Amino acid sequence: MRRVRAALASLLVSLPLLAAEPPATPSFRAVRATSVPVIDGDLSDPVWQTAPEITSFTQHDPDDGKPATQRTVVKVAYDDQAIYIAARMDDSKPVTTVLGRRDTNLQSDWFRIYIDSQHDRLSGTGFWVNPSSVQIDMQLYNDIYDDWNWDAVWKSVAKIVPGGWVVEVRIPYSQLRFPERPNQVWGINFARRTQSNKETDWLVNTPKEQSIHPERSLELMPYGVARSDLTTPVPAGDPFTRASAYKMDGGVDVKFGISSNLTLTGTINPDFGQVEVDPAVLNLSQFETFFPEKRPFFTEGASIFNAYGNGPANFRASFNFYPPRMFYSRRIGRSPQGTSNISYDFIDAPSQTTILGAAKITGKIGNGWSVGALDAITDSERARYEAGSLRYSQQVRRSTATRASECW
Repeated sequence: MRRVRAALASLLVSLPLLAAEPPATPSFRAVRATSVPVIDGDLSDPVWQTAPEITSFTQHDPDDGKPATQRTVVKVAYDDQAIYIAARMDDSKPVTTVLGRRDTNLQSDWFRIYIDSQHDRLSGTGFWVNPSSVQIDMQLYNDIYDDWNWDAVWKSVAKIVPGGWVVEVRIPYSQLRFPERPNQVWGINFARRTQSNKETDWLVNTPKEQSIHPERSLELMPYGVARSDLTTPVPAGDPFTRASAYKMDGGVDVKFGISSNLTLTGTINPDFGQVEVDPAVLNLSQFETFFPEKRPFFTEGASIFNAYGNGPANFRASFNFYPPRMFYSRRIGRSPQGTSNISYDFIDAPSQTTILGAAKITGKIGNGWSVGALDAITDSERARYEAGSLRYSQQVRRSTATRASECW
């Protein structure tokens, strides 16, 4: 990694890719560490004495575009195993810090690191540290989204010192993704949050008043997945279970900007393997268990489908009143429901319902109207049974189509 270049702020906020004239990109050089710095919050290591200073932060809040009120100095180094970052945040007021759980955005001071190691200005990783050494890490993707469920293996130590606080960070290359090249050019940006005066400073700042031009876009995201199932031991006499089974699958997600305000989103044979598993629930009531929706296709634009009946007119202070749920997307693709009353010795039943395809239109039209329309179709699922000498199959879920629409 010979150079580390500051990325356009498009990695960090949602606007710059649409900017008419992107700001000039500053460039900085990282130094090779001849001796590994000790991550202890003490910046007396030899590498920090020779590394160039990165300064000139700009306010984003509260006075957008003005110089930062407090000085921030950042230095970057590297070796064959990791990238190292040191920072000193001067503060004329007492440092604000809180001790809390990891990945919790506490009301405290923060130093934030954003790295675009692919240098594609669309994806990256974020690493935050507060003065109590509380860590937050996240993945950045599709230019405007972040995933805080990602937990990287990295090290940081922060210390409060006279006149401010300091932080040292070590991020192993194993936690980043970048191409094999003799010279590495990465996008990088730094931000600082000062809680005492509610100030947020960026090394590369995108002004709030920067003019943008909405664009129609087309995005295609194909995927392929391979799966292997290994069973040990195989139940004696089970005709359906194999010691090993292999399967390959694929699909594609599509997003098209019909206009600057309307978006068509579609998916064919979607895969939601990145979504975390629902917690185990024992439901002894006659009511359905409602799980939160976390599948990306259904969460995007979900506020339009959930907004019906949630206006101020339905607010009832001090009363247990909730508006009716008009649309529950988790029923689309839920587990097959038809095997509970069948007697059998062995069964081969699908654990999930295949979503063949889905599409939706969300956005706004003239005169303040918000619109949303969704259509999805699932496959017909069958289970195989063996009872004594009889072997047969039965449909456990019919092919269904689900439609929902909102206009308000």
